[in-house]
Order: sequence, then C-alpha cells, then structure tokens
Amino acid sequence: NGRQTIAFSGDTAWGAALIRLVEHVDLALLELSLPEQPADPVSHISLAEALEVHNQLAARRIVWTHCYDELAEQARVHGLEVAWDGMRIPLAWGNQDE
Repeated sequence: NGRQTIAFSGDTAWGAALIRLVEHVDLALLELSLPEQPADPVSHISLAEALEVHNQLAARRIVWTHCYDELAEQARVHGLEVAWDGMRIPLAWGNQDE
C-alpha cells in the first residue's frame, strides 16, 4: 500500500500497551536510558529489559534512543541498533522490499 507505520515512545516503562504500540510497525523508536533495572519501577527502559524483549517485538526495525554514550556502546555490543544525535532514518514510500 506504500504506507509505513512508525511508533515512538518517550520516557516509558514496559507494559502491554507499549508492546501493542510497536506490534507490526515498520519502525519503532524506543527509549533506552538505564543500564540496569532499578528495584523500584521507573518510567525508563533498561538494557536488560531491551535485550529480553527485543527479538520478541513484532516491529520490522527497532532503533533505541535516549542512550548515554556508555549505555549505547553496551547496547551495540549486544546487537541493538542505537540512534545518535543527528541521525536520519530514510523512509521508503514505494516497495518496502527494495
């Protein structure tokens, strides 16, 4: 149909609503700002949580944002795609398989 779908989360915590938001979108931009999950739940996603659910999410492409340098490097080591300041992501409006 030539349309692409994008999901974006600001500061957030994992939950069913977030998982539904990114389900089957072409591009999910999700925040990742904690190296470890704190004992008390907060409105941020930790690297451990991202690694646990990354491959289970049904988004076509996931780019993690809001990462500090050291955390971004740790995420990349684990194979996650991490955004950087000024990053541009082209969106294809034609055949998505090209």
